[in-house]
Amino acid sequence: MRELNYTSAIRSGSVSLMELRNQILLLLDHPPAEITACINKLTFAQCAYLLSVYWLEILRVENASEPSLEPILSYLCDNALLKDKYGMWQCVRCIGDQVFEKFRSVLLAQDSVREKVLESQAMLLLVYFNHIHKQIQLVADQYLSQLVDKFPHLLWNRKVLWCMLDVLQLLAFSLTLDPNEETPTLRVASTPYTLQLMDSLPARESRVKDFADRCQGIVNEAMKWAPKSTRSHLQEYPNQVPSTTLSNHSGLALAVDSILHTWVTNASIPTTTKRPHCVNSDTSKFVSVLCLRSKYAGEISGLLSVLEDEEKKGLADRLVRDVWDACAEKSDPKHRGALWRATAYLILCSSANRKLLHAISSSQVQLFTESAMETAVECWQWILTARQDLELCFIQEMVTAWQTTFDKRMGLFSEENDVTSPLAAYEGCRLVPKPIVVAPHLIWLQLLSEMVDTAKYCNRDKVEMFCMLLHRCLPFSRDFKQNRHISTVGCRFKLLQCGLSLLQGNTIPKSLARNILRERIYANALDYFCGPQLCPSQSREALLEDISILLKFWQTMRSEKKHLVASEVSDYELHTASVNLSVQKVSLDTVSLAGSEVARSTSSGNAGWYNTIPHSTSTLSKRSARIKRPPYPKDAYDKDYMKKRNLILELLAVEIEFMLIWANPLSLPELQIPGEESVVEWRARPMKLNVWRDFTRLAWSYNPALAVFLPQRIRNAETIEDEVTRLVCSDPMAAVHIPEALKYLVTTKTVLNESPELVYMLTWARVNPIQALSYFSRQYPTHPLTAQYAVKTLNSYPAEAVLPYIPQLVQALRHDTMGYVTELIKHISKRSQIVAHQLVWNMQTNMYIDEEMHTRDSLYDALESLSQNIISSLSGPAKRFYER
Repeated sequence: MRELNYTSAIRSGSVSLMELRNQILLLLDHPPAEITACINKLTFAQCAYLLSVYWLEILRVENASEPSLEPILSYLCDNALLKDKYGMWQCVRCIGDQVFEKFRSVLLAQDSVREKVLESQAMLLLVYFNHIHKQIQLVADQYLSQLVDKFPHLLWNRKVLWCMLDVLQLLAFSLTLDPNEETPTLRVASTPYTLQLMDSLPARESRVKDFADRCQGIVNEAMKWAPKSTRSHLQEYPNQVPSTTLSNHSGLALAVDSILHTWVTNASIPTTTKRPHCVNSDTSKFVSVLCLRSKYAGEISGLLSVLEDEEKKGLADRLVRDVWDACAEKSDPKHRGALWRATAYLILCSSANRKLLHAISSSQVQLFTESAMETAVECWQWILTARQDLELCFIQEMVTAWQTTFDKRMGLFSEENDVTSPLAAYEGCRLVPKPIVVAPHLIWLQLLSEMVDTAKYCNRDKVEMFCMLLHRCLPFSRDFKQNRHISTVGCRFKLLQCGLSLLQGNTIPKSLARNILRERIYANALDYFCGPQLCPSQSREALLEDISILLKFWQTMRSEKKHLVASEVSDYELHTASVNLSVQKVSLDTVSLAGSEVARSTSSGNAGWYNTIPHSTSTLSKRSARIKRPPYPKDAYDKDYMKKRNLILELLAVEIEFMLIWANPLSLPELQIPGEESVVEWRARPMKLNVWRDFTRLAWSYNPALAVFLPQRIRNAETIEDEVTRLVCSDPMAAVHIPEALKYLVTTKTVLNESPELVYMLTWARVNPIQALSYFSRQYPTHPLTAQYAVKTLNSYPAEAVLPYIPQLVQALRHDTMGYVTELIKHISKRSQIVAHQLVWNMQTNMYIDEEMHTRDSLYDALESLSQNIISSLSGPAKRFYER
């Protein structure tokens, strides 16, 4: 600084000292009062020094190919500054804060080197966290925390975790060194950084304790957000440690202790606190995977050491063949061994064998069992940890395997099975739907959701691949008929949670693809509610896990409001000037092929993107109708999305409330799930009548089935039923395929008024026999259309299905003024001998109104004639059986 006073490059007389001070205050963006006081007392040389440091380091960070924090930290470590009594160190510290903010913003824009720089700088800060000066430790701690706030995936980054444990081991090793000897400088393994030790043993012990606590906090937080990745990295860590130090390694001990105390299964089950830790702990799984990695790595390593070079060439093909042979035999144990060996070979060999990688990534689809999927996920985690160079190739293969399950309609994507209604049961019918094998997809999604959460912070290539996966497996088409069974609810909404997480992570570029993905998520969330509400059939543990997934999705959907407000109208208007959007040319048949086209619109506008959106549901499609008008205001788009969001929130809240009652019928406080109080508060808020009406109209515009089943889910809302009735009567053809919608078309009022819409019931989907018989009761006035529909419906069922309703069928003759019931009875008696006998016996019972059979019923003549008709039609064995 003495040189600055006498240099000819900068003359103190050429600029006002007050101007320099004000410039520094402006650059530091209103520093604290104590820093402002120091700056106002600085000399010309000190001001020039601070300005030089500021601009040099800001420009260095902005223009370096790989920006680093080491230069600014070296200023802070300068002994002269540390001893300065004029507050210069504090001023440089403020400059360092500005440089750090610039460093973070620069990294956000650099996709290519971001991950490499983040890893190196996080490791640098871990080393500086153990600096001999307390001020530097605090600076490193602050910068590390802020870096993790912006890039959370650093918590579970493999290199950062391993470096942290290596540093802890070095600090623990320092306790064994004699403090009276010269203090050595230790190099941190796998990094260019060195660690300077404290001079005294108490200081070293204090440093180890502080850093161990910090490491414990980092591991605990990483286990909270990315348990599978963190666990996999810690399982692989012993393989990176020299075997001579494994027996007394503090870093390894901390890693294992963290796993023992933080990795607990069934965390969503409220009763786990009453059970011993050994029941809930997943330690056995951690140890078993650790042993399996060592076992199969040893097998392959030993095999490679004894094989000749020529024999090694065919080993990969042999391992691939073993995997597919195990799949052909449908043997989970053989598949488990073959897959672990194939994975071990892929990790030990430096090359990228795509055939082997394909087998590891997709073989579980052939078996699609819970055991096969668990094995696959364990092997995948090993690959993601040990072979990070293959990560993108692996994700490509995994996305393809997921797409295969979608194309083959497996698990979550299985078709909805038609089952016989209990009200129309007959011998040999199927009353219970075929079990849906959803567990493999749920295990798969646990890893997938964690990978999505990691990718949205660090890698755009992975984000695009996951977006491709979501575009392909979240169809718009109503013809897809995705299974809406309640056992799939957790798996479905966990997949949708992945999509919302990507959207809210702001890593998807502003494009139409992002908004189409939002449309797909909203559409598939609403699609689940396009069927009747079903009682849970899952086990208690599975039900509680599903409730937790729904609660998380509900909270994420609730936060959609701020993300919709933050979006720009350009997201919706992109390319509209050059793209001709034609409403008439939209084809829903192209939906299944639309995923790849939509994903590519991230970087370039494809004219075919619009063909993937059905007009009845899409917010974006409303833009096409106004293409020749002035630009559609962003508020209108937000309003459309907000309406859908609110409807989804309401339906989800009702479903969660229903499942909570099933899981905790007595409302015991100890069985409550965290987060359920938010849903209860949401449901308790008052709602205006016009809101229910708007919900019903929105549901109808998406899918008439959603509106028809709305009164079943949201009860005691007469406005909804009135609006559904109006919508069904105004457009009967839209709901003609929904049996439950008929009650809104055919009412006492419409029958009495002879509404022209009644003609549509002749083509309506069949209802259950009880509802069909009700059209012959006093509930409805006699009408030829209702009678014809009832006869057609009852004839469509097997004759045995009508057997339980023979008393009601006979009594229906009282209201049969047109002879439809008489002809129906004659017809079904010819179709079934048992039904014929039951009809005759029931009619004979109802011919008299007293037990002595003296007073005839008003139906006596009709019943006598009809029974004789049935008896006369009997012949052969049926006739002999009746005469007996």
